[in-house]
Amino acid sequence: MSGKIWIAGVLAIAGQMHAKQILVTLDTSPLIGSAAGPFQITFELADGGIAGDGNNAVIVSDFRLGASSLGSSNSGNFCSQGSASGEFLELSMSDASGQAWCTFQLTPGNNLGFTVSYTTNVDSGIPDEFVVMIFDRLGNPIPTTGGVALFQLDFDSTNPTVKTFAGDPTQSEPANGGSGIPIPAPIVTPFMPAVTHFAVTGTPASVSVGTPFSFTVAALDANNNVVTNYSDLVVLELPYGMPNLGYLTSGMGVFSTTLSVPGPQTITVGDALSGFILGTSGTINATGVLVNLTSTPEGVPVTISGTGCAPGVLVTPATYVTPAKLGWVPNTTCSVRFWDPVIIGPASYGFQSWTVNGSAPSRANPLVLDSGTSTWRINATYSMVGGAGPGAATHFSVIPTTSTIVAGMPVQFTVSALDSSNRTVTSYSDPVHITSSDNFAQLPPDLTLTSGVGTFTASLATASSQTMTASDLFTSSITGTSSPINVSPASGLTFIPITPCRVMDTRPGRPFTGPFGVPYLSANTSRSIPISTGACGTFPGALAYSMNVTVVPHSTLSFLTIWPSGQPQPAHASTLNSLDGRYKANAAIVPAGTGGAVSVYVTDATDVILDINGYFVPNTTPGGLVFYPMTPCRVMDTRVGHGFTGVYGPPSLTPPFAGATSGTSRTLPVQSSTCTIPPTAQVYSFNFTVVPVAGAPLGWLSAWPTGQPEPSASILNAPTGTIVANAAIIPAGAGGSIDIFVHDATDAIVDINGYFAPPGPGGLSFYALPPCRVMDTRLARGGPGPFGGSIDDDILGVSTTGNVCGGTPSAQAYVFNATVVPPAPLPYLTLWPQGATLPRASTLNAIDGAITSNMAIVPTTNTEISAYANTPTDLILDLAGYFAP
Repeated sequence: MSGKIWIAGVLAIAGQMHAKQILVTLDTSPLIGSAAGPFQITFELADGGIAGDGNNAVIVSDFRLGASSLGSSNSGNFCSQGSASGEFLELSMSDASGQAWCTFQLTPGNNLGFTVSYTTNVDSGIPDEFVVMIFDRLGNPIPTTGGVALFQLDFDSTNPTVKTFAGDPTQSEPANGGSGIPIPAPIVTPFMPAVTHFAVTGTPASVSVGTPFSFTVAALDANNNVVTNYSDLVVLELPYGMPNLGYLTSGMGVFSTTLSVPGPQTITVGDALSGFILGTSGTINATGVLVNLTSTPEGVPVTISGTGCAPGVLVTPATYVTPAKLGWVPNTTCSVRFWDPVIIGPASYGFQSWTVNGSAPSRANPLVLDSGTSTWRINATYSMVGGAGPGAATHFSVIPTTSTIVAGMPVQFTVSALDSSNRTVTSYSDPVHITSSDNFAQLPPDLTLTSGVGTFTASLATASSQTMTASDLFTSSITGTSSPINVSPASGLTFIPITPCRVMDTRPGRPFTGPFGVPYLSANTSRSIPISTGACGTFPGALAYSMNVTVVPHSTLSFLTIWPSGQPQPAHASTLNSLDGRYKANAAIVPAGTGGAVSVYVTDATDVILDINGYFVPNTTPGGLVFYPMTPCRVMDTRVGHGFTGVYGPPSLTPPFAGATSGTSRTLPVQSSTCTIPPTAQVYSFNFTVVPVAGAPLGWLSAWPTGQPEPSASILNAPTGTIVANAAIIPAGAGGSIDIFVHDATDAIVDINGYFAPPGPGGLSFYALPPCRVMDTRLARGGPGPFGGSIDDDILGVSTTGNVCGGTPSAQAYVFNATVVPPAPLPYLTLWPQGATLPRASTLNAIDGAITSNMAIVPTTNTEISAYANTPTDLILDLAGYFAP
């Protein structure tokens, strides 16, 4: 204001100045209702030398009127009055002209307060003084003892003297002729300088996310002095976190906190009552792993527990609300649980699944995660479950289709909402949540019953007596538990290899009859094939077959599915596709059905060829081999410039002579390759890829044990000259080698993902499952859509189709049928164990952009696998079984 600017000028020319502030409070309540009114209040600054020397100045400001009020100014002399608006009235006075004063009408109330800011210079003579006086309607001062002033400030000393006076109630007639109304003495309080900012000191230059550290906050005035009487609440604004609140003691405070997000950050301190008093720390470099938690819809509470989870020293459990950005200490284990169910606004929601870094959805909740060292993006998906009410239901019945279950096999249960008389409540509409006494069970999403009844699929993994429980998500008293279910251990299978043998060929002129031969399979038909009665032998004790399926479509073939006879046709599983009508082959491991038969279904007319290369029997069968998984490893690559030499590298494979339809194109000594395969290996699990020379057609490729007769079976075909891959299980021949024949010139790539050998440490048995879709990224099927780069999938989680496909946490390798649906050419896709380094191997190729399938045996260490596609594609995985101890 103008008064303050003028005083600054006085300070600039003064010699020996002293500047202070005091708060004055006057109790004017004794004047209320007095007939001596109206009253006036006068503020006066007088020079003791009368003439005035301008060495003293006063500002009266910050009026605290309470119930009192000031009217208009009646008179004034050398008193600069600033903006007069309620408590913002301000007076500026100087004794440059001897005397300065301001008079206002006063309506008495309770306390009248104001701040007196003054500057003074010591001089000789009569002391200069500043006084405050109250006069009655006749102009008489309110009586005081010792003078007419209620308050007096004497200058001309190093520490100016403050004097206050009070009316003497014993005087009936005051000596000075005043009105005789006693007023309490003013209260004078030293006024500290105002806080203008905060200092935030002591913060570390670098700190790990989630690690506590301390820092100091000080309230400072404009001269950076600590304001010791500061008492407001302060707010500590932390990056990406909820603010902390605290108080300073004598203007100082020490606080402890953690940073929740990696990166360079600062801490800001603000006055909780004033947004203009602030302070900021220096830059703190927080190191850690960023975790983004989101949910659809937003606003879901999340419970996080474990060592190393941020923010701060975690108090378990700690609750966050999505979306939230957290920081975890690298490579620490944390448990994340999304609340289920939740109410957001007027609607109720149930947890369905979540993804980590764009992985396939998983229903595990909670899930324990190792934070690793890279950014995490965790998103939970919820569905609206309403909550229209349970109707008259009082409990559930939970009935399995069988009372004896094999561990790891999917089984159906029926849930019925019943009233107190055990009658079905057809109007029941609340969502139903499924739990189990088996902590390793695979459970379905929350159910919505139809007419009071619903079916679901689960898989129990622990061999013992177990139960399943259904609970109303909103009415906890409505529940039901199944009778005890006897879960028996799964029986593992071992492998018996045979030289590849053709068991079925429906093409005219081939030496196969009955279910194994003509006619071809017409559109939308199926056929049961009794494998053990065919040309390849009886396969005693066979419970599953390893085979190669080839189709010769009459036009196009949407898909072919093969499954155990006597079981329902899989609703979401296929073996291969040929939408362009070309010859295609795919390997498959298929459980034996009724009478040892398998069934084949085709959507369109096609000839079907089945070649069998081995079968699985109970692990008590003599001579059975167990599986030893390997991270996929490249054995051979004949392409120039890919790092392989000798028989493992260039040149390309060619027929043994012009026009040859059989013979050996190359003998491959597998056990001498760089993939470290032991001499005990008797059967190899390969993936063959061909790159036909100059894109010319390749009639077929076959492979067999060295030293044995060449079979009539093939492994793959590439009639359009495109890159094609297919899996094959081939016994080891003489010296551990295999022989390869190609009908036309082609480059060949051979990757190995495991081998079969006699039982020993690390050997695994096979556990067959009904074909079941565990992953489908297609948007139209409820998936996240095409992906490029890497994604992860927990095979034991509930699939995007809602399936529970079976398996156990003890699985160390899975058998899949992998299908890609690329929107554009896909050079290659690789499947490998989640957590391992991306191997130099591929699973399949679709360089022509066509839908392409291939069997894959993929190791796992944590029930999860990873998939890598170097261009965007949809991926479908159908599970056929797993290998476990």
